[in-house]
Amino acid sequence: MTRNPNTMAVSPGHLLNEATVRRIPPLVNERSVNNVDHVDDVDNVNIVDKVQRNGIVRSKEKLKVMNHKKRIATWNVRSLNQDGKLQNVNAERKRMNIDILGLCEVRWTGSGCTRMEDADLYYSGLDVYHYAGVGVMIDKSIRDCVLEFVPLSERAMLLRLQTNYRPMNIIQVYAPTADKDDDVIELLYDQVETLLKLTKKGEITIISGDWNAKVGCGEHARVVGKFGLGDRNDRGDRLIQFCCENNLFMSNTFFQLPARRLYTWTSPSGEYRNQIDFILVPQSFRKDLKSACAYPGADVNSDHNPVVITLKMGFRKTKKNPPTRRIDVRKLIDPVIRENVKTEMCNALEIFQDQDTLDLVWESWKKTQHSIQKNTIGYITRAKNKDWMTEEILKLMDERRKLKGNVDMYRVKDRIIRQKIRETRENWLKEKCEEIELLQRKHDSFNLHKKVKEFTNKKRTITPEGLKDKDGVIILEKEKRIERWKEYVTDLFEDLRPDMDTVINNSSPSHSSSQSDDRYVIQKSDVVYAMKNMKNGKAVGPDEMHGEVIKQLKDNEPALSFLVNFFNSILSSGSLPSDWLKSTFIILPKKKNANVCGDYRTISLMSHILKMFLKILHSRIYNKCEENSGMYQFGFRRGYGTREAICSLNILAQRCRDINRKLYCCFIDYSKAFDCVKHSKMMEILENLGIEWEVRRIIGTLYWNQSAVVRAENCESDDISIQCGVRQGCILSPILFNVYAETIFKLAIQDQDGFKIGNSRISNIRYADDTVLIAENISQLQDILNRVTETSRSYGLEINISKTKWLVVHRDGDKSTLAREKLLINSQDVERVSKFKYLGTWFNDNTDQSVEIRPRIEQARQIFMNMKHLMTRRDISLQLRMRLVRCYVWSVLLYGMESWILTQALEKKIEALEMYIYRRILKISYLDHVTNVEVLRRMSKRTELLHIIKSKKLEYYGHMNRHPDKYHLFQLVLKGQIEGRRGRGRRRLSWEADLRRWYNINTIELRDSTTNKDSIQMMIAQLRSEMA
Repeated sequence: MTRNPNTMAVSPGHLLNEATVRRIPPLVNERSVNNVDHVDDVDNVNIVDKVQRNGIVRSKEKLKVMNHKKRIATWNVRSLNQDGKLQNVNAERKRMNIDILGLCEVRWTGSGCTRMEDADLYYSGLDVYHYAGVGVMIDKSIRDCVLEFVPLSERAMLLRLQTNYRPMNIIQVYAPTADKDDDVIELLYDQVETLLKLTKKGEITIISGDWNAKVGCGEHARVVGKFGLGDRNDRGDRLIQFCCENNLFMSNTFFQLPARRLYTWTSPSGEYRNQIDFILVPQSFRKDLKSACAYPGADVNSDHNPVVITLKMGFRKTKKNPPTRRIDVRKLIDPVIRENVKTEMCNALEIFQDQDTLDLVWESWKKTQHSIQKNTIGYITRAKNKDWMTEEILKLMDERRKLKGNVDMYRVKDRIIRQKIRETRENWLKEKCEEIELLQRKHDSFNLHKKVKEFTNKKRTITPEGLKDKDGVIILEKEKRIERWKEYVTDLFEDLRPDMDTVINNSSPSHSSSQSDDRYVIQKSDVVYAMKNMKNGKAVGPDEMHGEVIKQLKDNEPALSFLVNFFNSILSSGSLPSDWLKSTFIILPKKKNANVCGDYRTISLMSHILKMFLKILHSRIYNKCEENSGMYQFGFRRGYGTREAICSLNILAQRCRDINRKLYCCFIDYSKAFDCVKHSKMMEILENLGIEWEVRRIIGTLYWNQSAVVRAENCESDDISIQCGVRQGCILSPILFNVYAETIFKLAIQDQDGFKIGNSRISNIRYADDTVLIAENISQLQDILNRVTETSRSYGLEINISKTKWLVVHRDGDKSTLAREKLLINSQDVERVSKFKYLGTWFNDNTDQSVEIRPRIEQARQIFMNMKHLMTRRDISLQLRMRLVRCYVWSVLLYGMESWILTQALEKKIEALEMYIYRRILKISYLDHVTNVEVLRRMSKRTELLHIIKSKKLEYYGHMNRHPDKYHLFQLVLKGQIEGRRGRGRRRLSWEADLRRWYNINTIELRDSTTNKDSIQMMIAQLRSEMA
């Protein structure tokens, strides 16, 4: 009988003679659910050849045992929110040769990844507060091995890496301290279980962190080793139970070591030492664990010691798409480069303008511009950000580490380090301030604000990906996330629409589009107008042609003639270049912590040449669309904006409350309104408006033949057919949506609907799709809402009931009656609220302006505090600092100020904020007892906030009075008669009364004087002198 040449190798160290080796597979992970064949990641058997001796087949093999050892650690660093702490931790990591370092108590806000020169730190924390927080720092050698990052909470996160044979999951945990309730502890374990469900069978899953639990020195069920430390407590029992349930063991309790290599925490007095930090490893990888111990000599000024384990494994880099290189269009500021680009573009246009077809002309043009952008202009070169940390400070930190045994000397050295950090960082900040001042002197606003943002952002972050599928499960694989985006966009833009030929009449148009008719032929002036209206700094479309390069042709006659002929041939033929029918969707989150596709907005990136062409078409149809728009629509119209909508609603509510009239308001939220527009309905509306057949044909071709790809995580999905919706980012989309919404409300709203004021009725106020329905009572509001819901549904728009709210503006009266009133949509209750944020401002049922102004003051204060390190720098001139305050702080505070009604109390609060900021700029404490007069003298200025508010409000009032026909709704809510009687008590200050009080004139004088701009400026100048 022939001897079996196979022998069992029970460990990597097993001696091997000439025999074929069969490895014992690891134990099956009982919590895994997916079937993945196990492949041993430690040993690699390489069989070279086989020979026959004495009739026995023998193998000559060369076994290559991979001796790659990786060190993984966990460490509670007690906050990285200190200058120099991050660099200190990284220096200790490198000194101890740690590849993966889990961190607890990071205390950074938000979640993301910050990249250093030799390491990356992935972190997860709270949105606002510097509390708790976890992170994982990885060496630069394995930064390309990262697969996924899941920041679940401030106490648990997952980092997934690719090893040589299988993924590896690092779950970093920071458990609550002993004073927290058991419910908080259980919540943490639930979060860890949630992360474990994301892992798969055969993967290496390591859970590390500060567990704040003591397991003691007793051995327990292969989970706890013989060499633990101390006594077990209740939290330790819970941790052991967790390990038993998930087939894990505590690695740093299985090695017999001195006590100093076991304890991980020291009490502030130094009297007590405990083992509360653990690294949990799967039982199936017990044989791969080579060592586990604490390092009490490591020092980052923390009361914890790092726990370090050594595992036998290797990492493999993942395939990642290289980042897109961007053209440096700001080089066009250089007149030499600008002239070279213009010359090359013009010469190229003369060569290929004789091509036979539009597509050939377009491809030649695109190829030429790509060559010019690449060779003549070039790519953006990013300079490395210089870190302020120096080798001298790192050397001092290493010296401090060696003094851990001498408390007094340690504290002395620590004070020296902190002082040195302050000095070094101060010098570094001074250099940054000098750069900002230099940009100010050069009047380079673009780079000035860019440098300011770099200065104020403490960490450069990379937004993590935590996308969930339809069932709410986090998707780990990048390919599946891209597939999920494709699925979502396909479902969103899917519609059963008729063929284009049945919607657009292909017979001869009613108006001839011959070249002799100037109404339909594109002229050079149209092209120049479109070019001048192109905005700089916009992202390129699928053709990768920059608008700044195209704008160089605006003064060249041959180039303009070529563009005119090119656009006219498109208009006459109705066919578009293939690139124009493609768009790229980028995804932008609509809120913090967006993790489902519906929380994102899809923005379409389009060709800049297409935008030029559509701008010309926009000018053709704007007047007809504007004539169709009613007085209730304030969105995407010239001369209208959010302030008109906000003012109209606030003034109407304030007047109703004054005379004891209830005002019923329902704030409608449409689900994906722009994405659900039916193309067939839209074309029917354009035809009814009298839009030219040629323009309708171009729009139809654009929408019926369009396709898109979704760009996410530097990858693009497959092509998706777009069958409904208007593209967000397209020139025509706003005006097309306006006429679409106008048609819906004209069909839904009846003459008797709405709140009666004078001889008119106000039934709604709209800014694009942000709509407020207005009624006199609940039954009328219900009736209007029912008709709007039904009509909107017939046009493809659905109301989001969860985000739709309603309220009643009223004085304190019969609240019991109001409490019984209900509003329904599809038999579901609509939530009633006391206040609602409409167009970025708070609207409340008591018309109390402090509900809006007080939070806005605090928002402005917070913006200033976020920029405090820049605003308080004496290296920057007061003039520049005040310019930055006006740009970043005042703009936040003064949004919607035209609708404010200021009481004396609110005026004092605004003045207090202004003086607060001036005192912080000058670094004057209230304990210094410096008067406001002296503060203003040092600032060399007067108070300006109240003057800005009062003057802007007067200018706005005058603007509305000079155009009464255009702003008919404003005139109606301000001057129209409302039936009702005022209640008892003193009347509240009204919107016009503010102006009368400030400028000391009556209503008739106010209305007459504001019709003249010169008289307004005289009134403002007089106000300024009185305030001084």
